[in-house]
Amino acid sequence: MKFFFALLSCILFIFPVFASVDARFIEKESPIYSEIDALYALSSLASPNTNRPWTESQARLYLSKIDSNSLSDEGRAIYEKAKREIEDGLRWEYEDGFSLSGGITFSNEFYFHTNSDFDTEEEWVRSWNDRKPLIRLWGEVSTGDMFYTAADILYRYGRAAMEDNYGLLKDVMTSDGYIGSYEITAPDNTPYVISSKYFREKYASNFYTNTQNFSFIWPRRAVFSFGGERWNFSFSRDRMKLGKSHIGSLLVDDHSDYADTIRTTFFNKYFTYDWILMPLNVLTSDSEDTTTEGRIYMIHTLDFRIFDRVSLKLSENVVWKYSVFDLGYLNPSFFFHNLNNRSMFNALAYIELNIALAKGVNIYGQYAMDQARAPHEGNGQSDAWGFSVGGEYTFTALKGVFTFYSEYLLTSPLLYRRDGVDFIKVSRYYHQGSDNDTYGHIPFFEYIGYRYGGDTNTLKTGITYLNPIWGECEAYIQLMEHGDMSIYKSHNINGKNKDEANIKESTPTGKDVLRAIIISIKGEVSLSSLLSWPGISMYGEADWIGVSTFNKENKTYNDFKTDFQLSLGVSIAI
Repeated sequence: MKFFFALLSCILFIFPVFASVDARFIEKESPIYSEIDALYALSSLASPNTNRPWTESQARLYLSKIDSNSLSDEGRAIYEKAKREIEDGLRWEYEDGFSLSGGITFSNEFYFHTNSDFDTEEEWVRSWNDRKPLIRLWGEVSTGDMFYTAADILYRYGRAAMEDNYGLLKDVMTSDGYIGSYEITAPDNTPYVISSKYFREKYASNFYTNTQNFSFIWPRRAVFSFGGERWNFSFSRDRMKLGKSHIGSLLVDDHSDYADTIRTTFFNKYFTYDWILMPLNVLTSDSEDTTTEGRIYMIHTLDFRIFDRVSLKLSENVVWKYSVFDLGYLNPSFFFHNLNNRSMFNALAYIELNIALAKGVNIYGQYAMDQARAPHEGNGQSDAWGFSVGGEYTFTALKGVFTFYSEYLLTSPLLYRRDGVDFIKVSRYYHQGSDNDTYGHIPFFEYIGYRYGGDTNTLKTGITYLNPIWGECEAYIQLMEHGDMSIYKSHNINGKNKDEANIKESTPTGKDVLRAIIISIKGEVSLSSLLSWPGISMYGEADWIGVSTFNKENKTYNDFKTDFQLSLGVSIAI
């Protein structure tokens, strides 16, 4: 009998019957996004909606704009692959619209680097959020086209480990007890990671035996979705990026961990409306959820596509800090800056433009404004803004699609920084100490938008290659200049974050400027053409980083250090 059930299970995995589901969300890591982006470029179309992830019905709509007959052989191969990935949907379909998927993925990764001074995830190009769990068990269920839910269970090491070196937030907070706009109420007993075990060691892997380092953040991805051909409502925990950029989005970037969101989307060929509520963690005296203060990031984007070659996104966004939850503030059409209460609200205006100049030639840009002086307003607060501009050239060769890109990003020193409410998020990760009675939640502070925040100049140039059979790879070089501003530095000239953000310097601030260069190559190869089951993929990333400080007065470089970082992995999906 046991043999019979084992054989039946194998047959189910090897011979699935796939079911299409409109409400299914396609994970942001899926290759379908780069595939459809490439098809749009090859078809002289501006990029499709840059709010990712999409539902299956969105992906189907965007793909329907492509005329496959006008594509080259390489383009048609990618088109057919994308079409299969959309229509495959869930694995098994039963009567009355019931369908489900499930599986388990084993990933073994190895990490190596040459300089142990690079000992935190911020100093690695491939961070904790990009590293894969040792084991991922996942499942999906649908009761028809309109309902979909999914969740996973992970076995992976935590973001804060028992062997990490810790300091106290009192050592990095401002003189009046703040990090950003978060007041540190227990600075003497709230730790943070100074040096990470899994990034400090010269040789490491995602395999571990000390279960005290187990990550308690699971499910990591959890989706509840209800929707149809042109609309969707979801309550999810998923990885998200809003905006087209190779360097990083100024609105919401995907460098940080998965985000909790309540999202409503309406879309057609000409217009997409996204309303997103993103609840944010807060800090408390015991590092747990026992506070009367809450924070939520409300985003609404209006994406217009009146012309095939031009798309325009407009967005008004706000972080709202509250102690009493007023439902009236949730009106998605309300402009929050009109409330004129910066102790509770901080608005971020955003615009994005994508233009297809010719077949394979695209230009794009985004601009975010956090603060600008209005009429009759004083100049006590400094302006805060950022922009990026870039271009792409996409062409077919060597049985695949190449995309060459170059992009520049500049942010003012105080982008995302304000006294009452700012665009910094804190994420808490459970950590167990050297004995079972010592534990706590470790805070990690990050910008919601661009990974490095304000006070930066960044230039990135690279090339990607997409093959419909084997996978994709990328190589790039990135130059960055970063001034004195950081999450832990005060935005006020007197060092008090409770006071207004009034630093007037230009990017880059300070006498000593951090300058960095990153040279990277990464790729993933699928073996599905050789072995259809189980799904096996191999991937790797090699990064070289050079960092130094440049003294603007003496025109000299100091403290030059380098690191070569290598990540190799293989995944088996059953």
